[in-house]
Amino acid sequence: MRAYNKYDDKPVLFHYALPSDTRKKHVLTESTKGKHNYYFTFPRTVENFYLMFNKYGLPLLENQSREKFIETKSKLDFFRRISSDNTIRSLLNNSRKFRKTPNWQGVIPNTKQFNLYLKNKMVVGLGSTHIYETGIILDFLTGIPYIPGSALKGITRNAYVLWWAENLQDENIDLECLDSLIDSFEYGKWEKEGSQYIERMSSVKRDKTRIKLQNETVEKINLDIVRNKQSSKVMEAQLIFGTQKKSGGVIFFDAYPEGDVKIEADIMNPHYFQYYEDKTGKTPPTDYQSPIPIPFLVVKNTSFTFTIAVNYSLEATTKMSEDEKVKLLDNVEKFLKLGLTEYTGIGAKTALGYGYFKNG
Repeated sequence: MRAYNKYDDKPVLFHYALPSDTRKKHVLTESTKGKHNYYFTFPRTVENFYLMFNKYGLPLLENQSREKFIETKSKLDFFRRISSDNTIRSLLNNSRKFRKTPNWQGVIPNTKQFNLYLKNKMVVGLGSTHIYETGIILDFLTGIPYIPGSALKGITRNAYVLWWAENLQDENIDLECLDSLIDSFEYGKWEKEGSQYIERMSSVKRDKTRIKLQNETVEKINLDIVRNKQSSKVMEAQLIFGTQKKSGGVIFFDAYPEGDVKIEADIMNPHYFQYYEDKTGKTPPTDYQSPIPIPFLVVKNTSFTFTIAVNYSLEATTKMSEDEKVKLLDNVEKFLKLGLTEYTGIGAKTALGYGYFKNG
């Protein structure tokens, strides 16, 4: 496979070893008889990083300076090569014309767009099934890394629940209880039962134990509904995110990079590999076990465009005034930014600082 950009005068060649049955059937010649390592160069260009990374196996890479093929001895070596090579970088950045984020604000009414800049690194889709064991979510048309709208909706909802918990000022509150209340709350049933209904709908079962909100917290939530009714926090959360029975009032679009895309090879380095692999629990986590680096790709120092819009398929949103719709999107932007910049970040390894953004 010859992967190059037409503006690049130094293409990188990827050479793959054919399976033995394919080699015997299609390319066996006198010069290749008896050889186990016959390398086949794909005769056409592959200008899509998604195909290159997800559909082709670990290749052999040509050493341009010595004009011979060298075997990629490890996945880390391969990851470093494809992330640092100018050819691959050109493939990603020259696909900008195909992935330019539309100005939805000028096309769809009641839409909001804003940009955030990665503080350091981010990887979304690390645990997905992949031939290299570690993955990254890429757009299959352009090969560009992106953040799915469903993930952004989850981050925003999590940020809303954290913000709500802070306002309730209950240090021992269980966030899952608030999340359960958002899913199950029905205004009509609350009018009949009051705080008892809130207590019942917010309780969750974990490890055969029933977890409940404290009585003081339940009363705070109940008072908020009494005073604000449809504008209360639980009703606002249902309007934004929906429930198991109805869709939310806000659409979260996939977020794509704005400007150049920077991809880098990174590693995880578990020190007690045998300990983690032993399902019997007999192997201790000792220092004599050699670390085994696990490579993966990350996006680094890149700006992303985020887009949210009012969902007009709901009766609740069609009845809202223009000012109410603007306020709704302003609130969603606030919680999405809180989630991405302060509360949780997005993707894998957020405890190590990955996946956090800043205004930029």
